[in-house]
Amino acid sequence: MSDAWQLAESFERTRKLIAAINVISVHTKLTLAGAADPQSEDELSSAIGLVRAFLEKLAGDLPEFERDANSAVTGATARSNLLAKRFALARSQSPDASPIYAMPIRDFIPILSSSDKSDQIALISGLQALRNLLEEHHHADSSEMLGNL
Repeated sequence: MSDAWQLAESFERTRKLIAAINVISVHTKLTLAGAADPQSEDELSSAIGLVRAFLEKLAGDLPEFERDANSAVTGATARSNLLAKRFALARSQSPDASPIYAMPIRDFIPILSSSDKSDQIALISGLQALRNLLEEHHHADSSEMLGNL
């Protein structure tokens, strides 16, 4: 796969993840406020599934980067490796900045569907940190794509 194709694929995948995070965040905030969510259950389920799959893959890749920051995950694209490295770096530099950094990802995944209020508060904070990281990654993809035109 060419570098340009990988870059375009990363850009689109990141855009979809950010949109899914937004769907989950809005739903959770409305739930906490006791307000009805205008989003469909299918849209929410699809968003949760997408974020869950991403986090499960990330949870599998992270131990490699936490052992050796210069390593690469076999079979992963360079853009995926870079995102995992950025996550590992953010986690090591500020583990208490967000629940997604403070706890193992495999422990964070179940709160995507939790109805517990404290879990929902942690979910909002964790998704915000993840969205910030993804937006930085997305911006880098955008800048690189525009620079290649």
